[in-house]
Amino acid sequence: MNVENPLEPTRPDSPDATEPDTAKESAASGSSDGARRKSPGRGLAVLALLLALGAAAASGWLWWTDFQAAGEGARRQADEADRIGELEARLDQRLQRLQSDLAAASDSDGSAQLAALDGRLRRLEEDASEARAFRAERTAWARTLQASLEGTNARLSGLESRLDAVAARGLDAQAEADLAELDYLLRLAQERLELFRDVRTADRALALADAHVAAFDNPLFSGLRREIAAARREIAVIDLPDPAVLDRELDGVQDRLARLPFRGEAGVSGDSSAANEDGWWARLKSALSGLVTVRRTSDESELLPALADQTLIRQRAWLEIERVRLAAMRHDAAVFESALERARATIQRWFEPDDRHTRAVLQALESAAQLDVDPPLPDIGAPWAALRAMRGAGVAAPAVNQAQPPGAGPGEAGAGNGAVEDPADSGTSVDSGHAGDPGDAGDSAGRGAGRR
Repeated sequence: MNVENPLEPTRPDSPDATEPDTAKESAASGSSDGARRKSPGRGLAVLALLLALGAAAASGWLWWTDFQAAGEGARRQADEADRIGELEARLDQRLQRLQSDLAAASDSDGSAQLAALDGRLRRLEEDASEARAFRAERTAWARTLQASLEGTNARLSGLESRLDAVAARGLDAQAEADLAELDYLLRLAQERLELFRDVRTADRALALADAHVAAFDNPLFSGLRREIAAARREIAVIDLPDPAVLDRELDGVQDRLARLPFRGEAGVSGDSSAANEDGWWARLKSALSGLVTVRRTSDESELLPALADQTLIRQRAWLEIERVRLAAMRHDAAVFESALERARATIQRWFEPDDRHTRAVLQALESAAQLDVDPPLPDIGAPWAALRAMRGAGVAAPAVNQAQPPGAGPGEAGAGNGAVEDPADSGTSVDSGHAGDPGDAGDSAGRGAGRR
């Protein structure tokens, strides 16, 4: 909006009205006093014009640099461009007004024009300050946007790394499961041998573990296979009595105890059937023969115990055999030998040594005495320790072929699932509180029978 100077004379629109003014200007240009009075006003006006042009150029330059530096926020930059355009339009309007005012200042009082120019310069400075504040605000906003973008990129990078880790875990899940299953089999073999002396189950677990390692088809596990093979060789030389065979022999001994004759019973002379006497004496003798026993005694033989004592003696011998069985289950060599010795002493003292049943019982006890129920056991923990060391070093197993390993029988079909032979099927008890459970008697009958 143009502000009219009150000191500026009204210019008529008609050509006639402009003629006196033209004459007056020509007359004024001739006078030196008028020129000297108006020269300071023109200089200030020119200076103001230059300042305005400089401010406009500075604003334009700031806008250009900001426009080139902005890489993002197109919408915000468009708004900023509109505002800068408005500022430039305002500056252009003010420059036009200044030019018109300069043109009018030639015919007006210089002090009033200077005051007007000072006011306009102050407004221009305010506009320049506003432009600088706006530029600072835009710079701060750009920095904030850049920081937010960097934070977003960092979060995206973290999410990508986590997704990669999850994907890697998904790919290694099968291999890790195979290693965990192999670890279980090796640990099971060691526990069954050390805690329960279950040689058959320990060897079975090692065989399944070896099949798993063979399915890996990885040369890094060749050392582990050698450790497993060495452990199986050590197990194979263990001369542990077969509980099933020993249990059957002791059952046979206990069954024969009821048929063992006591000392002196074989020489009883109560055979009345051989007598051929006739008459009442023969009939009386035959009737009393079942009630009265006549035998010959000597100093070398003991008296035949009474009927009640005979039952107690047989029960005592049966209990001694049962002690032998329990000592064998507990792998207590001292108690095993002591129980065998007491059982032999009881049978040799009270029963007829020449009877075939007695000789069979003594022969069975003698065979049992040759057994070592507590042989030294090897340490088969080397394969498990080697596997733990490999897992600690970060060695991963490749994908295992799901096909059945070569040479695996129907009982080994569950090797891929870590299935070990059910203790109930093999007669082996896994109850930790019964290290010598009688169920262990049936888990290796074939091997024990072969050794015997």
